[in-house]
Amino acid sequence: MSATPAPPARTGLTDKILNGVERAGNKLPEPFMLFLILFAVTGVVSTAMAWADAEVTVPGSDEATVIKAGNGTFLG
Repeated sequence: MSATPAPPARTGLTDKILNGVERAGNKLPEPFMLFLILFAVTGVVSTAMAWADAEVTVPGSDEATVIKAGNGTFLG
């Protein structure tokens, strides 16, 4: 007596979306490395904006605030 294999289950739109999200999530680095990468990117962007004397305006205020990064370095 041989068992016949079950037909493949049909996948709906929700399953396809979740499979895509899972594949994308599997390509991300480990959480600690992701934190370090984002920390470094934030520091580099902040330093570059400080060197460029960038200014931001806080909503509800007419006063511009200059971005500072210590002595203009990432370590400041």
